[in-house]
Amino acid sequence: QLVNGGGFGGSSGNVAFTENADLSSSLTITFSASIDVASMYTFIADGSTGGNTTIDFTPTGGSNSVVTEGISQSAGEVVILNWTGITAITLTVNGGGNETFGIDDIVLGTTLSNTDFNILNKNLKLFPNPSNQFIKISGLTNTEKYKIYNILGSEVENGNVSNNEKIDIKKYANGFYLLKLENGNTFKFIKE
Repeated sequence: QLVNGGGFGGSSGNVAFTENADLSSSLTITFSASIDVASMYTFIADGSTGGNTTIDFTPTGGSNSVVTEGISQSAGEVVILNWTGITAITLTVNGGGNETFGIDDIVLGTTLSNTDFNILNKNLKLFPNPSNQFIKISGLTNTEKYKIYNILGSEVENGNVSNNEKIDIKKYANGFYLLKLENGNTFKFIKE
């Protein structure tokens, strides 16, 4: 089905979804030509499994691997795929129970790799997340250079940040972003 997601779990505009899917159901999106897919936003609307639900993302075409990702119930997240030359994507829920799940914001091309999302220092925290005004990073011991990228991998801002210093994100369009520190630590955040 294609419906307006109404902002559920971070979705925006029209979303493709399947309602009350059981283990024999899946959601397939077919493309009229071979494309590259960098990422997509995936959400779980409800279900009886509770906690995290894993979803298999299976590409058709190219020489790409299946990606399995845990998605929190009643929430969503960006799933990095970096597939090339695909003609279809099939999502299949793993586990028991019925789930309503869907996708939004398919990003074409290949951009950020899974290794781009490493947090090397577990004491560092980005907050609040999501936010509509500003973000901060706690746990920094020195001033750090940073760059912020949109989901397409384009740099939208850079600068210096100290411990608990505000970074203004009011001017950003709603969506997912990546903040990368010069020291290698990287954070995903949502502007809402």
